[in-house]
Amino acid sequence: MSRAASVITTVRSRVAVRVMHTDEEAMIAKPVCRILNRPTEKEDAHDQQDENAPEILD
Repeated sequence: MSRAASVITTVRSRVAVRVMHTDEEAMIAKPVCRILNRPTEKEDAHDQQDENAPEILD
């Protein structure tokens, strides 16, 4: 899927109006999780991945 916003106005319009797809639930959940000091699902999955990574010894 293209990340470019679709223009929904005509060439003759005085302004360009674009449709931008967003994930409103994630936009609200991320700061709430930070306030509650809880990781988001994405952060939690990343942390679990780090825990399962092999330890590198120097």
